[in-house]
Order: sequence, then structure tokens, then C-alpha cells
Amino acid sequence: MRWISLAVSALALTMISGCAGARSLRADARVELDALARRGAVQPGAPVTTAVLAPFAARFTEARVIGLGRPLAGGHEFVVLARDLFLALVRDHGVTGLALDVSIQSGFALDAWATAAGEPDLDALDAILLDLEEPALRTAELREFIAAVRAHNAAVPKTILRVHGTDPGELDAVARGFVAYLEQVEPDHAAPATAILRGGDGPALTALLKRLDEQRPAYVERSSASAYARARMQAEAAVQLLDQAESWAFDAPEFHRARNLDLALQLGGAGNKLFFWGENRRAAADVPGGAPSVGEYLRQWHGRGYVGLGGLFVRGRALLERSDSRLCPLDLPPAPSGSFDAVFADLAGPALLSVPELLDSPDLARALGGKPAIRAIEGAYEPADAARYTDQYKSLAAAFDGLLVVPTVSAAALAPGLGRPGPDGCVELL
Repeated sequence: MRWISLAVSALALTMISGCAGARSLRADARVELDALARRGAVQPGAPVTTAVLAPFAARFTEARVIGLGRPLAGGHEFVVLARDLFLALVRDHGVTGLALDVSIQSGFALDAWATAAGEPDLDALDAILLDLEEPALRTAELREFIAAVRAHNAAVPKTILRVHGTDPGELDAVARGFVAYLEQVEPDHAAPATAILRGGDGPALTALLKRLDEQRPAYVERSSASAYARARMQAEAAVQLLDQAESWAFDAPEFHRARNLDLALQLGGAGNKLFFWGENRRAAADVPGGAPSVGEYLRQWHGRGYVGLGGLFVRGRALLERSDSRLCPLDLPPAPSGSFDAVFADLAGPALLSVPELLDSPDLARALGGKPAIRAIEGAYEPADAARYTDQYKSLAAAFDGLLVVPTVSAAALAPGLGRPGPDGCVELL
């Protein structure tokens, strides 16, 4: 969720109005945009074709991480198309895992469910979804997404897809998990490690992680590669949370999420390639201000090995968290005429568009230039403040390599475990 100050000056309003006029499309540009949208057309629930991926083929081939941003979590099409795109990238470009903007403990739980054998226990999956920190992720669509990962693993057991969380989560949970692993592989070291974690001393914490890396071969032999990877990520998260508590560094949360994603990438081996699904601003490769995004860190570390895609909608409905602790399907106001989002208002349906191709047209580049403001709703939402939910970027080209455009979004369905909705379609959040 991004808040724009209500203290907007008359000059600012004039500038916004001027920018709005600059966003109108000429007839030739409309024809070009429609042609690109037809080629990139995607249908939620249908396989994404190789032809749709073709404009990104070279980048997807060399990528280590492909990030897909979403403007809101509770939009049916955005979750379903994220699943469809993920499976297409597994099929065509060797993606081996899914990284979500959830805690690493939730990631472990989702991974255990998705990689388990036998008949799927959907009640167990519902229980995991109900524990996710972001209420708008507790949807039937995300349930089907994770179930599709498990179905792939059952059908193609030689290429098991893994699921990862990126948020460090809660200190007690990750510290307990790490110490429990040490008690299994090196009991004599569990007590000293516990003392270090309780003390929170920086150099000692660094030495703790270094020793864990040095002991990797021995620990893997005494457990397994996946058990070691889980413990290594828990130890990293524990140190991160202690660091955040001590330093209050404003950029620490994004850096730590990026570090956890990159650690999951490294622990998976040389052939590992991840698909990251999170907030638009988190997936962007460049954002304004002094705090880099997850995508910005990944671009710094991997260069062209990070591909960032953004999500955009024009109108519709979505399942959104309210400030009164309810989850509700709500109507969304259409994008204002002349806004960045409204450039895509007349598209016939969802489309995956290449930003370099969009900007290769002078007329389209004129309409899409400058500093785009893309609507984004994360966290509690109030309809009266609808105009205040937006993310601004330095430029479209710097932020994203592609756009997943959904002209009309529909509300995601509540996960079954949330219970029966009331007459207004809302459920109370526990």
C-alpha cells in the first residue's frame, strides 16, 4: 500500500492535469498498442503460449530470477495469470521454483505441502493459507496455484518445483527451527548457538553464519541438502531480524527479502531459476527514493539475470482487506482519464506486453513516457481514499521489462477455510 499525501498544492494539481493530457493516445498509437496486445493476449486458466513469451525469450533464457509484480493481491486474473505464467516458464525456460512474498516459515510449509507424495490434503493447505500475513492472499486462486505446483511435481517427479518465502518472519520461529537442526546434526554446538542468538552480538552472529557455511558438507551428510538449506535460511533470517531490531535501517526489510530470495537461489544449485511473485514496487528493478526494492537489489546482483514484470489494471473488483479487519469484494473506480493506467483502458483483454516494444513506437513512447504512476493496493483499503493508492516510478523502462495488463479485474474468491461470508460478501479476519 502506498499513501500519497492529501496536501496537494494547486500547482501539483495543475501538473497532474497536464500529465493526464499527455497520456492520451493518438489513433496510430492505438492501432500499434492493439496489435501488440493481440500478440501478447493471455486467457486466465489457459496455458501461456510460447508465442506470447517470444518477445522476452532471450531475457528469460539468461535470467536467474523472473519477478512478476501485482497491483493487488485479491484480483482473480492476477493470481491465475501468475500461475499460468509460472507454469509456462517452467515448461519453456527452466524455472525450478516459486518465491512468494510470505514469511520463510510459511514458504517451508507451502513447500512441504507442494512436494509431498500421495493424495493432496487440501484442508492442510487451507490451514497454511489462513496463517499468511497478507489477508488478501488467502484466496481460492492461490490455493489452486499451490495445488498446480504439487500436481506438476506428481506428474514430473524428476524436476521437483520448490516453494520459498522471502520475508524473515518471526524471530522465535526461525531461531527455534535453526537450533533444532543443530541438535540433530551437531548437538554440542546447539547451546553455544542459542547463546549467540540471545546475545545478538554482530560479530558473533556473522561468525555463526560463517561456521554454518563451512560445515555444510558435514551437515548435509548427517541430514540432507534440503534440511541444510532450510536451516541455513532460518539462521540467516534470525540474524536479519536481530539486525533489524538493533539498527533500524530503513532499507533492511527489502534487502533482507532480496537476500533470502538470492540465498534460496544459491542453495538450489547452479541450474536453479526462480519465479518471484510479489507487490509491483517490490518486483520493480528501479524505484524512486533511497530505499532500493527487492527487484533493484536483484538487478544490482544479477544484472540482466533479473527480469522484472509489472502488473496493471484499469477497472473492476477485487478482494481487499478493510481497516475494520474484514476481507471484502469491492468495486474499484476506473482509472482516471489521462492517467497512465487509462492508456490501456480499451484493450480487449489481458495481455503480456514487452516494455522495449511499447517504447519502440514514438507515439506510444510519448504516451507512456515520464514518471508513470501505477495504481497499487496492498494492505487495508478504504474506498473513500481510492485515489491515494498508487506507486510512482522514475520511468517505465527503468522499472519493468514487461507489463501484465488486465483491463478489467474481477474479485478473487475466498479460500474455503475462511468460512461463510456474510450478506455483503465479507468475512471477519481472525
